[in-house]
Amino acid sequence: MFGTYILMMTTWHWCWCIIIVALNTSHGEKFTLGYLTGSQRRPGDLNYQKPGRVISGAISMAVDEVNEKLLGPMGHSLDFIVAETYGQEEVSIRQVAALWAANVSAFIGPQETCVHEGRMAAAFNLPMVSYYCRDVASSKKHVYATFARTRPSDIDISRSVVAVLTHFNFMHIAVVYLNAPNHDFSRLAFAIITAAKDKKISVRTVQVYRQPYYYGDIAENITRNPFHDIVRETYKDTRIYVSVGYYHDHIGLMQAMDAMKLLDTGEYAAIGVDVEKYEPEEAIKYLSGPLRKEPGPNVPKAFRSYLAVAPSPAPSYPAFAREVNRRLQMPPFNYTNPLLALGGEKVVSISYIFGFIKLGIITKVFASDMMNIRFK
Repeated sequence: MFGTYILMMTTWHWCWCIIIVALNTSHGEKFTLGYLTGSQRRPGDLNYQKPGRVISGAISMAVDEVNEKLLGPMGHSLDFIVAETYGQEEVSIRQVAALWAANVSAFIGPQETCVHEGRMAAAFNLPMVSYYCRDVASSKKHVYATFARTRPSDIDISRSVVAVLTHFNFMHIAVVYLNAPNHDFSRLAFAIITAAKDKKISVRTVQVYRQPYYYGDIAENITRNPFHDIVRETYKDTRIYVSVGYYHDHIGLMQAMDAMKLLDTGEYAAIGVDVEKYEPEEAIKYLSGPLRKEPGPNVPKAFRSYLAVAPSPAPSYPAFAREVNRRLQMPPFNYTNPLLALGGEKVVSISYIFGFIKLGIITKVFASDMMNIRFK
């Protein structure tokens, strides 16, 4: 819902920047990007999802396209060096410093965190384009003068949620969010709470659950549904729940509301906030969850009282994802896909990837005398 619009606006913003700052260029320049990514786990870490193993093929794709269509004809070239962060902020900060010492022209990333890294980029007067981090603080342009993002920030997402609430005149809500190691939605939840209060929407209660819920009353379901207790304790205080977590968590909430017969009268509803792009080709999973092939008997009926706020995919996404998957197996990444022989592909989130497509735009900035210009 919010993803494609924000990314289109980002594209136009950068295009206008290029027109304004286009200056005379020197010839034969080689520009190097510092690519901050999390593709590995530290010893003992069994939870980190390693998103870099899914998305990194896009930077190879973008750099090749820029060299072929833009910089090559101008006598310039672009490459990148990879800096591993393990999804850890302190490592990410050290890598930003190391890349600066290596004389990179700009930073692409980082992933999970960008507050301190963005301040460092501003201090170094180098562009930093984040394709993943949603942190609210980095939206302050007077502080993060060289920082730009292609993924919607928590503020952007919260505005979309509040727009839905006000459209349906939902003025009293309960917020339920996931806060677990490597699954922390607290900043997004509190951005939604702040935006709701700014619009005079009453937040009756805020509830936290500590582990993702993998829907299904089957042996593989390793977690008990945490929403039964939450709904039982809060249903008298509110009729509208805002759930901030994964799509399979939202199924658990709807199950709990249905079990208490709250949905029978049409007086209760839920809004699920999903930061991952909606996948229409796998629509059934939003009702069945990751452990089932088909939804349970009561789930489709329960979801009549459910609305989702999620990024929407671009029409060209499938072809783009196939190319990214292909390049993941090529240098410098060489990530194998064990499902490829069976026709399986890694799922690449368009919210993460659009940033790389903007590399062609950013490179035009490098090709001009841009290092003395601060982005506002």
